[in-house]
Formats: sequence, C-alpha cells, structure tokens
Amino acid sequence: MADSRAMGGTAVNSVAPTVREPRFRQSLDRLIARHPNHDDLVRELEQFVRTAPDDQIVRINPMQYATDHGRNEAQIVDLFLHACKAGLLTMEWSYVCRGCGMIIASFHNLNAANEHSFCKTCLMNRDTDLSDFVEIGFTVTKAVRTTRFQNPETLNAKEIHFGYNISQSALARDGTKARDFYWRHTQFCTYVEPSETKTFEISLEPGLFVFHPGPQLMVSASSDNHIERIDITHRDGKPAEPMQKASPGPITYKLTNASPARILAFAISITEAELAAFREAPPGFNFELGNFLSGSRLLSTQTFRDLFPSETVMSGGGLAVKRVALLFTDIKGSTALYDRLGDMKAFNLVRQHFVVLRDVIAANQGALVKTIGDAVMASFHEPLNAIRAALQMLTQISRFNDSAGEELITLKIGAHVGHCLAVTLNERLDYFGQTVNLAARVQGLASENEIYLSDEMYSLTGAADLLAGMQSNAQTVQVRGIAREIGVHSLRGWPFLNPTNAAQA
Repeated sequence: MADSRAMGGTAVNSVAPTVREPRFRQSLDRLIARHPNHDDLVRELEQFVRTAPDDQIVRINPMQYATDHGRNEAQIVDLFLHACKAGLLTMEWSYVCRGCGMIIASFHNLNAANEHSFCKTCLMNRDTDLSDFVEIGFTVTKAVRTTRFQNPETLNAKEIHFGYNISQSALARDGTKARDFYWRHTQFCTYVEPSETKTFEISLEPGLFVFHPGPQLMVSASSDNHIERIDITHRDGKPAEPMQKASPGPITYKLTNASPARILAFAISITEAELAAFREAPPGFNFELGNFLSGSRLLSTQTFRDLFPSETVMSGGGLAVKRVALLFTDIKGSTALYDRLGDMKAFNLVRQHFVVLRDVIAANQGALVKTIGDAVMASFHEPLNAIRAALQMLTQISRFNDSAGEELITLKIGAHVGHCLAVTLNERLDYFGQTVNLAARVQGLASENEIYLSDEMYSLTGAADLLAGMQSNAQTVQVRGIAREIGVHSLRGWPFLNPTNAAQA
C-alpha cells in the first residue's frame, strides 16, 4: 500500500516499508532485555518503525515523538538511547545554522564534533552551541528497515532541500517551521551537475530576493538600479556575494557549476510586508524551547553517560554550552567519619551515599558528572531540576541515616547556573569554566544539611515555590578565585520531609 505525506508543500511517496524481520526481531529482543518493564513503549516503537513514512524514520525528534504518542520526554529519550545500543536506531548529531536553519553537518559520534562549522548556504563560519543549535535525532538502522532518506544522494532536489537539509525542529522568524517557511518562499529548487549551466527567468517583486548560490537583492520601487541579468559561476570556497539594491522587474539568472560535485540551487523571495513584520522578531532561525533534544540536554542525561561512556569531546577548545546548572555536594566531617568507623566501613558508607545521590540526580533528569573524593558533581539541563535534586538529596540522606540508626552522613550542597564548555578531562565528559568554579565555591560555603544557591539559581522562575517554607538568608560574599563579590542564599529547614512537600520537591 502506498503512503503519501506532505513535506513542506511537496509530497513524499513511498511503497510499503521494507522491514528486515529477522534483524528487526533480534533488535527488539535486545531492547526488551536491556530496557525491561517498558514493553508498552517498545511495542509502540515497533509499530512506528513498521508503519511510519520513509522520511519520518530518519532524524526522528524524540520530543515530537513523545508528544505524538502522549509519552514523557525523558522516557522516550531513554528508550531511544537503549534502542541505539540494541541496534535498532542510530544517533545523529546535527549542527543547525542559526542564520538559515539548514543542517550544516551531521555525525554519529560526539567525538567528531568541532567547535566551529562552515555553512555553505550562508558562506559563514558558525560557532558550535550545544544548547541551541546542535540537535540530536535518531534514525532506524538500514539493517532493520531501508528507505531512500537513509541515502540522501538518491533524493530529488525538493526532497533533499525541504525534507533533509532543513531541520524539522527549526523555526523561522515568523514562528513557523523552517521547512514550511522555505516551501512558501522558494521560487525554484533544482540540482546543477558539474559543468552544467542552468538559466532561470525571474520576476522581482519589492522585498528580499535571495539566490543560492548568488547575491541577496533588496528590491525596492524607489531603487534606480535595474538589474537585467546575473551570471554566477560556482566554485568551492568562493566568498559570499555582496547584498545589492535592485528595482522590481524581470531578471535572468544564469548559473554555471564549475565545482567537481553536484550542487543544490534555489531562490527564495520574501515580500516587503513580511520584512516589515520581521523587524520585530529576533534575527535568523531558532529552535522552539523544549521542542528538540539539544546536545547540552543529552550531556545532562544519565542514561547517555551510562550507555555511551566513550563519547567524549575531542575538540581542543571544547564545545560551548550556553546554560547548564551545576550542583556540587560534599560530606561534612568525612575525615572524622573515617577516623571513627575505620577506612573500610566509612568507604562503604560513602559508596552507598553515592548510589543514593546518583538515583536522585537521574530521577530529576540530571547526570552524575563525576565524584571527587567524597564529593559529587552533577549537571542539569533544566536548572529547577537541580533545586529539586538538592532538596531530595537531603531527604534521602536523612532516610538513609534513619535506617542506620544514627546520623552517619551529612551533606553540604551548592548550585549555580551559567555558561561553560563541555570538555574531556581524565577520559570522561566534563565541564570547564568560571561557572564550574563558582558552583564549587558556592558549595564550599555550605554547612551540614545546608543548601547554598547563587543569585542566578535562587531567582529562577519557579524556584520560590520549590523553596517555600525553608529558612533563607541572602548574603554577598567574596570567594577564592572570583574577583567580584557574588550573591548567594543559604537554605536550611526541612519542610520537604513532609510527604506532600517531598513529592513536589
């Protein structure tokens, strides 16, 4: 049975999906074994792989998948990561250009990521930003199901442009999907083979007209620059054409491909009225917050760190993370604890407390970055989750002590949020920068059973509700290694031990 799905404005047709049953069943069995007690999620994924249109089983957006199936996003991210280890899916990191919304580059391992990428559409270098412009998608493996979209070189020009080269999660300045935006505004879209020349007759209307490859034309009735013809010879590495002013009217666009590879040529036209509306919107393209799996969110996902420990940042300059919440804990009086209980028993207790903290971190959609002696460093993509985790850590350690019959472990906790670099230290993913230093210094101010939050954490929308009822003390302090004074808030008191508050924390 044939299937048809709109992609932008063009239809993608496919014959009945080709599923390789023996390999499919093997992968599903491995997934069930690796990810037990999630049979309903696995059955849903099986049905999706069997029936989804060809273009929908490449670069699957797990957030959109979760919405479509009424599922929790974190559950689906975990499911997809386990499916990668089971051989059902592959993971793909895509760099999206903030200028045009196109996918600049994609790769299957974080190790291949660089701190800069070059956009062949904008002809500009772009800095990597794991928070906003690195999107993680998942593709069904060719061993399980085949589709032309797994081999983009077989796609026609419209399929490659609207259904593959443009991120399905990117938004244009008018708030619409980038794919839909380009479809509405594209005048032509075609391949040009090496040594081939193609000619197009265009009618320029007031507004912005963009040739790729070629110049951008700001078309205005007040302009006296009437351009009748544009001749472009495309060569690899050719710099961007300067923007020109032009008057409305007919124009001939002649393109010769002098490069050794086939190129995609297209032109878009944006009306004068639309340009006026765009002046109120942020420039370029962006992602709708929470509507895609970003690189920074994946790095703060415990399942990713557990299943893919060899994924590291090889770029010497690290990869930028615009915002991440970092939480540090330490044990109060650990030296006395070792002296009182002996090394073996104390070490065993510390290991048990690591397990408790790790479970709390994972339950709040964070990741354990590392342990440092008796201390823990954790990262959270959503900063409020760091506050929730801090509260629950005190609750769980209190219960841990109650079960032991004495207060064996007392925690000191601190957290801060800001920008930093994702790097590799000691052969594992880590973070580097002043945000890391400040978070560690904030934790160092805490005493036993106390949480210290930086001003940036404490002032987050929603933080006051989480911290309601706690004793709070605002201070301005000077800490080692930070030139400026910083604002912090010390928090004590345990209203969250009440079962109702604990469930909300």
